[in-house]
Amino acid sequence: MNTENPTTSAMRSRKRIIKRITTRSLNLIGHCVPSFIWKNLQDIYIYSPRKKALGIDSGFAPLFNSVLFEVRTRCNGTCPFCAASTQFEKRKDTIMPKALYIKVINELKNERYKGRIAYHVNNDPLLFPDLPEFVKYARTNLPSAWIQILTNGKLLTETIADRLMSAGINELTINLYSDDLGLQMSEVLDKIREKIIPQYYQEKQIQHGYGPGIGNTKIFRFNVFRQKLNVVKSSRAGTAPNKRIKSRYPRGFCEHPFTQFNITADGRVAKCCADFYFSDPMGNLKEQSVMEIWNEERFQNVRKVLLEGNRDSIETCRKCDYYGAKEFSRFGNLIRLCTQ
Repeated sequence: MNTENPTTSAMRSRKRIIKRITTRSLNLIGHCVPSFIWKNLQDIYIYSPRKKALGIDSGFAPLFNSVLFEVRTRCNGTCPFCAASTQFEKRKDTIMPKALYIKVINELKNERYKGRIAYHVNNDPLLFPDLPEFVKYARTNLPSAWIQILTNGKLLTETIADRLMSAGINELTINLYSDDLGLQMSEVLDKIREKIIPQYYQEKQIQHGYGPGIGNTKIFRFNVFRQKLNVVKSSRAGTAPNKRIKSRYPRGFCEHPFTQFNITADGRVAKCCADFYFSDPMGNLKEQSVMEIWNEERFQNVRKVLLEGNRDSIETCRKCDYYGAKEFSRFGNLIRLCTQ
């Protein structure tokens, strides 16, 4: 079993204390600065550079780089910040039909798609019994795609890991949610790292971190991230159980409708992963093709509004305080920390 020596544990504890003090200090600074100043700083140092990096500053929307399948509308987690947790779940338990999944993969094949394929939106993919079969079909038809499994690991076994590796995944990321960040990892994770993964990849090919996501299937990412359970995160478009009121700070542009294609089990497509109930669908893949939905006027109007930084005109966006960008410069990250 993976254990942590006392010195390492003490260092982690000190880092957490320093981070907590730094965050609180930055929050105090944030409260002293008027909102309109933060809005201008965000536009200049966060949103404008991110739009340029994505190639969308002119309004053009390239093909999405992530397709997320919500293969079953269920999670077995108990996270207080997520409406999919067992104590908050209100959705009907729905499983994605195989025929629908095959239709989407075939359409992505026609587009020569090379981005990320994942099996989560607001769910845990290991609750879906046909996951290895779905992964295998994607790998066969999308040889250059980056296939990611992101899970809380509660149902992860050596057998399941081996089946997923054999099917062709590129990444296995486990988020271990617990308030005890010093908790020992299970023997299963050690065995997967030491016995299962080396059957498929050499040591130099096994790396840590996300991605790369575009056309590189010669490495394998294996991540185990310890996450605090009782935390407050974003408002998730008003659906986060422990954060009904969004941040007081302004939010503008959001990249999700330019980069994500989120599909729930009944075929509806959301503009982003924060629309938990898919309450404002951009279309339905039972009736339309992937590219029809992606290029349709409804999706385009959402992008236009967000490019202008006007979240208030879209109900779900108005309630959401997700920052809207995944990557930040050092100064941009400082602004983000001040305006959480």
